[in-house]
Amino acid sequence: MENTLALTVAHKANRLAWAKRMVVTPKEGWERTVFSDEKKFNLDGTDGLQSFDMTCGGRQERRSGGRMRVAR
Repeated sequence: MENTLALTVAHKANRLAWAKRMVVTPKEGWERTVFSDEKKFNLDGTDGLQSFDMTCGGRQERRSGGRMRVAR
């Protein structure tokens, strides 16, 4: 992966320490944790992008792309 920075020794040590803490976390700690593999797709444009079209009577039509959520 050419466009990423390499992990330093300190980064690797911090990741390992975090992983070890998570392995020994009591059950009560995991009950407050949510794992989600949900993805959000915008069907047109970026998030929040809206367009306005003027129709023949000077009326404005507001159009916004739909969204779709997929949970695996």
